Amino acid sequence: MDGLEQEPTVVALRSALKAAFAESDGPRVVVVAGSAGVGTTAVADAAIASVGRRVTRWSPRSDRTLPKPQDPDDLLWVDDAQRLEPATVVLLADVARSGAVLLSGRWPLGEAVGPLVSAAIRRDPGYLIRVPALSTAAATDLASVWGAAVDPQRPDSAARIAADAAGRPSLVRALTVAHGDP
Repeated sequence: MDGLEQEPTVVALRSALKAAFAESDGPRVVVVAGSAGVGTTAVADAAIASVGRRVTRWSPRSDRTLPKPQDPDDLLWVDDAQRLEPATVVLLADVARSGAVLLSGRWPLGEAVGPLVSAAIRRDPGYLIRVPALSTAAATDLASVWGAAVDPQRPDSAARIAADAAGRPSLVRALTVAHGDP
């Protein structure tokens, strides 16, 4: 296993997914979310890789209609869940009764997704995994990769760099793990 697979957030998500698959009744929804640029998608990728299930990945930005898993042991991964429309959330609730659903996206996921997040927490509080923000040390490394700098006089500069990192989640997570951040 590499560093990312051993990262506590990945371990927690992998554990939640395995527990959800062990459930036999009711909706099976697991949620992983974090601020923009913290690597939520990279965390989901790493956790899913070792769960050993067939995964269908879908995003509200996709031109495809929402797929339904063919088998109860399949996982439907909905990335960018903060973009879900209320009508799609209703469909997802139905899917979650017959298969497992992983929602990933930017926290907060939004009012439309609230019922699915609530269902996950009611089932097991461990089914909601929050990806922590970057530490200043990881943001400083990230900034140096891009030729920028974290300004110690401006506490928001690390957050700004984290927001700029939204397109490079794997690099962000790697730097976070390198600094021993959760």
